[in-house]
Amino acid sequence: MSIPHSQQAGFSIVSAIFVLVILSLLGLAMMTINAVMQTTSAQSSQGVFAYYAARSGLEWAVYNATSRCQVDHDAICSNDPGTSSNFVVNGYNVQVVCNANVGAFNDNGTTFNLDNITVTVSNNATAGSPDQINRRIQATVTRGTALPAGTCL
Repeated sequence: MSIPHSQQAGFSIVSAIFVLVILSLLGLAMMTINAVMQTTSAQSSQGVFAYYAARSGLEWAVYNATSRCQVDHDAICSNDPGTSSNFVVNGYNVQVVCNANVGAFNDNGTTFNLDNITVTVSNNATAGSPDQINRRIQATVTRGTALPAGTCL
């Protein structure tokens, strides 16, 4: 039994529209995935930059906190918990807070004072936006009679 030609008209247009819709949806999905991948990659790079800005701030603070010069130590570490040093590294705001004398321990008769250093890095993005990058690093350093006595430069 054969179907007359007049009853088959229009089937190819329906299948062509179906294929076009499926291909359009696939293209849209691929564009969305590509955009998400690019955004994620850019944010990952910014996070790495912020981490290294925090590391540089921490190294600067550790150097000054463990300096042979009491003047250098007191410039970065204080007993006032609100004191901080702020600077900018490659567009990232770096805040260094060093709290002096947060503890002490004795090692065979040598007393070591402990200073706690906290470095917080952020970019200038609005709080809560997807572009906001923050990193925080903390370290505890020792100073005491075990540090070599030296001349301040």
